Amino acid sequence: MALTRLLLAAGLILVTISLTVPVGAQGADEFDIPNGRFYTQTRGSAPAGHGFAVTDNNDVPFYTWFRRFGGVSAVGYPVSHRFQWKGFVSQAFQKVVFQWRPDQGGIVTFVNVFDELNAAGKDDWLAVVREVPNALKWEEDRGKSWDDIVKNHYALLEKDKAIKDAFLSVSDPIAFNGLPMAYEDMKNVAVLRAQRRVFQRWKTDQPWARAGQVTVANGGDVGKEAGLYPQEAITPRSPNETPQLVLAATPTPAPTATPTTPVVTKPTGPTPNPVHPACGRLEHEIEKSLAKNATMDEGYTNGVPNGWTWFSSGNVKSIEETGYEKFGRASWLIEGSGNFVAGAYQVFTVTPGKWYQAFYATAQQVFGNGRRDGSLPLLREIGLDPTGSTNPDAATVIWGRASGGQPDKDAGRYGGWKTMGNNNNPLVSMIAVTNKMTLFIRVRGWPDVDNGKAWIESVQFFEACDPAFKK
Repeated sequence: MALTRLLLAAGLILVTISLTVPVGAQGADEFDIPNGRFYTQTRGSAPAGHGFAVTDNNDVPFYTWFRRFGGVSAVGYPVSHRFQWKGFVSQAFQKVVFQWRPDQGGIVTFVNVFDELNAAGKDDWLAVVREVPNALKWEEDRGKSWDDIVKNHYALLEKDKAIKDAFLSVSDPIAFNGLPMAYEDMKNVAVLRAQRRVFQRWKTDQPWARAGQVTVANGGDVGKEAGLYPQEAITPRSPNETPQLVLAATPTPAPTATPTTPVVTKPTGPTPNPVHPACGRLEHEIEKSLAKNATMDEGYTNGVPNGWTWFSSGNVKSIEETGYEKFGRASWLIEGSGNFVAGAYQVFTVTPGKWYQAFYATAQQVFGNGRRDGSLPLLREIGLDPTGSTNPDAATVIWGRASGGQPDKDAGRYGGWKTMGNNNNPLVSMIAVTNKMTLFIRVRGWPDVDNGKAWIESVQFFEACDPAFKK
């Protein structure tokens, strides 16, 4: 079972279609439109009336197959518009991703989302954020009949009866779930990874499940959270602005030019990190950041840097730290234990049509299960919301890849400074679609963290000088 790497062209073209909405239906959560139905339930913080359409337009009968599969109860609400994925028209729903296959006689199939996450290098992210085991290689499937392959994979179901019952509870387990790919019995949860869904049996009471309960991580939602789909495809729109299809475009080749070596004046002050790959900005040029209190040096109120709005859950606190900093005189220390989430945001006035990007300098130290080696790093992230929402859980927030950063190899030292949004942690860069854009910074822990500390030293947010550079 070869897993192919997700390839999406860098450029994206939005083709829109006008949909006439019945008078009196504007305030409904969902309503009929020509050749389909419009749903607003997954719009997140987008304006009222925005959402996603499911239609039979252009001879791609997604709405017909949506009803044939069982509608919302079977596949969930749509979480994207139509988009081109590997040459096929696709659309993501909460539980599955549709793909129109004219090459197979004109049918709709479900994408093996968790295989695509593996191919896109997201297995480590799944393990940390979703407690999903890495997919096994399954070399033994080579040369086997389909029946033998199914038998091999179904053997994983015998490891946990409750998960097996949940897996087999749908009308067509392979169609909806895909083949089982891996199983792991962890401290707090037993997990079965399938190609299209993940099943988790919890051993202790959780805020979202009782002990013994099996929950399902739906492939469509997880793929969206992990950034598999184009940003243009997952941005809710009004019915009259709904994209008919987000196409992968072939970028126009740039003309050949004789390269010139840029002249860089050696700065004073701290030794700079390498030039940032997207814009050529030196990482210590904090004065160019549009963020208020970008260096975390301009005062604190109740332990939160002035200019920033705090959000948190769980056992966490924040203070001004003057004993550990990279630039300036202070850093912001977020400290917590267990499953905590903490961070802050700023809302900026931006220019629609222009590109913006963000990154920040941070360090971490973690004590977990008696360990002081940094092997349980906190997750630190940066995200942007092009709608200006102030909800960090909104579907419109695009987060860069979570990272624990450089581990603390010496119990007597802090973890090294790291730039979130640089090098192997792609920065978040997007085009402004309204006159507001929100920057989020977030730190997360999990049960094994006895005491975790994250220092946030400087935050940069500015207009991107290279519009072709995308996350």
